[in-house]
Amino acid sequence: MIPRKKLEEYMDHVKEKISKYLSGLSDEELSEKPENCPYTRLQMILAQFRHSMFHCGMSELATYDSTDEWLKYIGIAYIP
Repeated sequence: MIPRKKLEEYMDHVKEKISKYLSGLSDEELSEKPENCPYTRLQMILAQFRHSMFHCGMSELATYDSTDEWLKYIGIAYIP
């Protein structure tokens, strides 16, 4: 099991990288396709979001499977 502190540090690191990348993009760049890529930058960003939500769902299911309880959510905020 990965310690929660290590996961939080990794999340902060990834969040910082994503924020730097997104803040450096212009609207025009979002609609551009990188070299040798069939998708625009915006399409790839949305695909990554969809992929991460898939993993959240799998994690939720694993939690339910092992505890017989769903994680509690209020609105869009997770309540530990």
